[in-house]
Amino acid sequence: MLKQSSKKTIFVLISFLFFFKIYAKDIPVIVIAPSKKPQSISTVGTSVTVYTEQDINNSPESFLHNIINYGSPGISAYQSGGAGTQSGIQVRNLPKRYTTIYIDGVKMSDPSTVSNDYYSDDLLKSSISRIEILKGNQSSVYGSGAMGGTVNITTKKGKEGFQKEFNLISDSNDTINFSGSFAGADEKKDFWLGYENYYTEGNSAMTDNDEKDAYYNDTFVGNFGYKISEKLKFESNARLITSRLNYDSEDSQYSTDTDDNNQNWNKEWNGTLGIIHKPFKNFNHSIKKVKSVNNRTYDAFSEWGTGKAKAEYVGFRDAYYYSGNYNFNLDNSITFGAEYENDEMDYQKSLYRGTETDSFYFDVQNRPFKNFYTTVGMRFDENEHAGNEDSHRVSFAYLTNKKKTKFRGTYGTSFRFPSLYENFQVWTTSQFKGKMTAETGKSHDIGIEHKFNDKFNLDFGYFNHEYSDNLAGWKDSPSDTNTYYHNQPGKIKSEGLELGARWLARENLNFNLNYTLSRTYDGEDADDALDNDGNSGGTGGGAFIDTRMVRVPRHSLGLNTYYSIPNKNISLNLQTIAATNSRDYGNYNSPRDGDGNYMDVKLDGYVVNHLTINYDYIPGYDIFFNVKNLFNETYNTALDYSQPNRSFGFGLRKSFD
Repeated sequence: MLKQSSKKTIFVLISFLFFFKIYAKDIPVIVIAPSKKPQSISTVGTSVTVYTEQDINNSPESFLHNIINYGSPGISAYQSGGAGTQSGIQVRNLPKRYTTIYIDGVKMSDPSTVSNDYYSDDLLKSSISRIEILKGNQSSVYGSGAMGGTVNITTKKGKEGFQKEFNLISDSNDTINFSGSFAGADEKKDFWLGYENYYTEGNSAMTDNDEKDAYYNDTFVGNFGYKISEKLKFESNARLITSRLNYDSEDSQYSTDTDDNNQNWNKEWNGTLGIIHKPFKNFNHSIKKVKSVNNRTYDAFSEWGTGKAKAEYVGFRDAYYYSGNYNFNLDNSITFGAEYENDEMDYQKSLYRGTETDSFYFDVQNRPFKNFYTTVGMRFDENEHAGNEDSHRVSFAYLTNKKKTKFRGTYGTSFRFPSLYENFQVWTTSQFKGKMTAETGKSHDIGIEHKFNDKFNLDFGYFNHEYSDNLAGWKDSPSDTNTYYHNQPGKIKSEGLELGARWLARENLNFNLNYTLSRTYDGEDADDALDNDGNSGGTGGGAFIDTRMVRVPRHSLGLNTYYSIPNKNISLNLQTIAATNSRDYGNYNSPRDGDGNYMDVKLDGYVVNHLTINYDYIPGYDIFFNVKNLFNETYNTALDYSQPNRSFGFGLRKSFD
């Protein structure tokens, strides 16, 4: 049940909620992510959410995960405290390790992390021009880890002439977010160079204390392109992020009052050099060389009560990406590519491991008859330690009723290779060390999109995901040998309904509704709930409260509105996010069952409102005021980790052409 204190906001959900911009009339939308080539979104069978540069600029948020949180059905984010703390993007309820993140066509990941996924905690928005989110498994094009979906980010490029821009956002808790950029282009060259700084004194990351956890972020992003000839172009990209965070640790039975003065330093660097070649009209291809280094250092108090100690984790990646596209005609084309990745991990200066992966894929786009579009794709991957995996996907889109109605659907298989940490480090006995195999999954979805008129659109769909051979094994089995990470027999399932609706009520008032109904099953925990095999392990013995996946509410809602006051240069934006209760893992502060296991807990449901007022009084300047958590709701998206209290902010944006 939603808290009683939140019921006063229900009227807001009906009449006055947030949306970034007035709903536009129907214009062609071109997407690149589904098949790594430009195509009309109306011909794509995959469910795609697009955030344009205007959407991103109009958002009062500074971080990527906050911009997309509940902005579309089936997409959510959680965070373990305030700015800079660990966050996760969840697509169709699957944990963040099953959503891959790409920036300018390059996979972002840190080989030293537990799951070789990407921490988006430090990803600020000022350099981002576009976000495309693909829902449903995408392994046939995007490879390992794309079991729930893929987030594709495009950074800003220089435009004809010379441009300058600066942005300033001030918020409560001494928060300052500043960014500036220079950009330009002529017939031969284009460039974009930007800097962004974020600082906040912050709130306490955890709910058991009131000390502040500060966060600092410096981000430099740049790109340069040079047109060598009409058929050949050079491109390069570079990104450097350095951040510092104070954070809190959970108490344990060995340290019942763990000191909360912990520090974390992150440094992320990645660079890309590439050549794009278009030898003739119907064919283009490119090759990229990628280098990235991620360094995470922690100075933290131990859960064992042994004091404070530093730990350093470094991930390295060298990669080559080749991709090509050939258009047979307007209705038939093929995208294909080959990839090589070499991941290495330096674990606390005591363990150094690496692994290589070779891949080949193709994706065929076809229109077999009028208004019916299909794609068929396959990918083949070979990992040095985990062996071979192949993945497949088919999709369709059918337009009818004068193209006002679209039926779409996909079916595909997917996989995730074990990380270096999973394969070589975490409690893995010698018989499994270096021999873990991939998690495997499959999914299907079907949906309908209908445009009733120029003022009302509806999008409704059903999705079903399941995966097995799980690598994050709490659950034991008859063959358990007291290992922690091994391929578990439990099956994990996520299915649900997604509803999106847009309504232009008046020229100055529009609504955007996103709703997701989720039904999940966590076989990793639940398949041996009563500990029938006689072995000890994890949350067995009935210590969990239900079989749902953690941090996934059954019902979630984002209902938004934009209202512009006539003749006043003032617009009001209010975003409301609502979710019912969810399950989370217990810890030292949780009750225990009869065997002494920490019992799972239920996180309460919540309704949270964020209000933004845009004032276009000064020509050439975009000015806004915002109140986050308008009614000062107390809520958690992860156990014992606080979410921001009510705060007040001010923002200013200026562009010079």
